[in-house]
Amino acid sequence: MMKQVNVDRRSVIAGGGASLLIPHTAALARPSVAPKQPFVWGVAASAGQTESRQGRGRSNWDVFADTPGKIADESTNARCTEFDLRYREDLDLLKAAGVPAFRFSIAWPRIQPDGPAINQAGIDLYARIIDAMLERGIDPWITLFHWDIPVWAGDFRQRDIAYRMADYAGIVVDKLGDRVRNWFAFNEPNVVAVLGYALGRHAPGITSPVAMAAAIHHENLAIGLMIEATRSRARAGSQVGTTHSIAPVRAASESAADQHAAFRLDNLSNRAFLDPLFGKGYPAPFDTALAPFIKDGDLTTIAAKPDFIAIVPYQLDTNDMKMWTDPAYTPAAWLDYARRAFDWSYAEGLAGNPKMMSLGLHLRIIGRPGRIWAFDEFLHHVKGHDWVWFATRHQIAQALAAVDPA
Repeated sequence: MMKQVNVDRRSVIAGGGASLLIPHTAALARPSVAPKQPFVWGVAASAGQTESRQGRGRSNWDVFADTPGKIADESTNARCTEFDLRYREDLDLLKAAGVPAFRFSIAWPRIQPDGPAINQAGIDLYARIIDAMLERGIDPWITLFHWDIPVWAGDFRQRDIAYRMADYAGIVVDKLGDRVRNWFAFNEPNVVAVLGYALGRHAPGITSPVAMAAAIHHENLAIGLMIEATRSRARAGSQVGTTHSIAPVRAASESAADQHAAFRLDNLSNRAFLDPLFGKGYPAPFDTALAPFIKDGDLTTIAAKPDFIAIVPYQLDTNDMKMWTDPAYTPAAWLDYARRAFDWSYAEGLAGNPKMMSLGLHLRIIGRPGRIWAFDEFLHHVKGHDWVWFATRHQIAQALAAVDPA
């Protein structure tokens, strides 16, 4: 087990971390092989992980973190790193490090804390943050939803939340869209659905395959509606995309059981979200499992075909569990498999202190010295999709070598 070390990020960066980043950033910003499309280097954060609770309404993650036993070390999100209070200092560090772009999220509970009414103080805060970024030459890339829901809005078991999220997106774009060109609708819906509604490890802490099925469809519906709301309000030349966590899946063996299990895991991790987004509908068996939640016109709305997809491939999932071979597809079997599978994924993903960096449109690759882990599987997964663009293997190898030549 890795020993957890608590580090004050500001002390580290102010004490030399920023100067160490500058030559790396300079090297990364000019790869010798020019990408086909504009290539943007940057860093990313989320409101729920960096902002304090000051000045906003109560969120789903507040409730989850405040519930005894939900967080292993009993820490909460009451303060986090207080980006909402310290953003000028943080942005000075980004400028000193030569970071040209910053992807951050808007806290929905700060914009609509207690109901549909707009909190102007929340809008004003983000307007100041964006202005401060532009003053420092940092391009804002905004994520509209990164997991924090105001408690009044419910959760993804209810269909109404999709329409509330579209209303919220429209408010933000109306108020801030004059200074922002790049928008992400939703961050990693598969993580929210599985960890929040099937495994209970994330907010709202539910363990039910039926709740997960509802969440999958209502998240996808929200993404379609949010993209539509953003496109209709964003200024000319803006890009509207969304973020998905991709886990390439490879069967543990050639056996029929392992092949079938890998097929179903691939559908859960990847295709239940990407296929409907591009008009292909839900893959089996999700077309049946989600049928009770689908209404006329939903799949047309979901097929929003965003301007770009932000891909987050964390690790290769080798399906060595015997899940989904049971034709009954029982809740107990699913939950048992999922818990063990995710334990395996996290342990493997953390082994050896892998390096993580942001590439292009938030393409994150986990690498180790001398190799790009799972990249061949990732390329195979997205091969033939004209909606995915990413750096070449050579560019990524150069980038990793610049950061960690060892």
